[in-house]
Amino acid sequence: MKKILNITISSLFLLVLCSFAYSYEIETTASTGFHLDWWDSPNNDTGLQYYVPLKVTASYDNISLGLLSGYCYTTHKLPQRKRRSISDILDTKLNLGYEITNKLPVDILLGLDLNLPTGRTNLKDEDVILIMDPDLVSITSLGEGFNVNPTISIAKEWNNWMFGLGLGYVFRGEYDFSKSLQDYNPGDIFSFTTQIHYFPTENWHFKLFTNFTTYGKDELKDKDFYDDGNYFQIGLGSKYSAERFDIQGVFQFIYRGKSKFFDYLKNGLQKEGDNSHGNEWIGQLRGNYYLDDKTSINSTLLLLLITSNDYEKGSIYYWGQRRKIRLDIGLTRQFNKHFSAKMALSGFFMHDDETWYHPFNEQSYRGFSVDLRFVGNF
Repeated sequence: MKKILNITISSLFLLVLCSFAYSYEIETTASTGFHLDWWDSPNNDTGLQYYVPLKVTASYDNISLGLLSGYCYTTHKLPQRKRRSISDILDTKLNLGYEITNKLPVDILLGLDLNLPTGRTNLKDEDVILIMDPDLVSITSLGEGFNVNPTISIAKEWNNWMFGLGLGYVFRGEYDFSKSLQDYNPGDIFSFTTQIHYFPTENWHFKLFTNFTTYGKDELKDKDFYDDGNYFQIGLGSKYSAERFDIQGVFQFIYRGKSKFFDYLKNGLQKEGDNSHGNEWIGQLRGNYYLDDKTSINSTLLLLLITSNDYEKGSIYYWGQRRKIRLDIGLTRQFNKHFSAKMALSGFFMHDDETWYHPFNEQSYRGFSVDLRFVGNF
């Protein structure tokens, strides 16, 4: 009943948003499409996921409203085990933004994001394997609780420079993760981001960005269960734009601190002795070539390296090195001022050293994705 109520509320919001936008000539964008992820490995560990997204945004003056939801099908087959599958709608995201520009020494964006729990929770224990690795599939959360995320972003332009910072806090609600993990209350999240942009010429753009995130304690039936380590990200990027093409590169480094796990002997959380997280190095090279004013070819090359964690090889907590390469190729077409479409194909190869998931041998993965998007502006 609660899920049906949430679906009804989000559907009514969508109808109100569309009718309000039509009545007051508000700029509205609606998009949908189809996305497919498929992967397998030599030991017959296979997975497939597809989803149909629905996104509607409306803006008027300095106010913006948005809704994001969709339908998802996920299936996973482990060796010597029965295939597991789930098909359901996803959680619904509601976004509200308010801009304050040209009135203060800095520009300010106030945001309020809500997560309505219309997706799938309270999974069967054997279906937990459907929460798959984010390097294999796009959707890694089939459903959560009611979350509230207020944000504030501040930006300032000065000559060829632009500075920005953002603060956000996510109040995450309780929900039943699975039959064995009832009354799960994930910890709240606080994040702080910064950006510096430099435009030396009309063609060149450079940026530096950082992100620091800290997590509250996860609770299970009102008892501390887990506390994820702090997250720190730093990145550099550059972009060159010409008349017929543009190309940009981004390089990122991600560090995750030591986590705290529940210690049954001490009946409480204890920080791990070694760090169970490896460091991440990510490089991306993106390019667009414009065949004409309405058509462009898009491509992205991604390289990922996650180093081994600090545990000794042979430990049940050891996670070896991960290496991944992915190539995307797409075509974007603007048919008229109201309608555009994009098609993209991608393929990847990924190799893992020994992990707790496959402790006695290395593992390789291969996969591909298909993405179709249709966007309407009204």
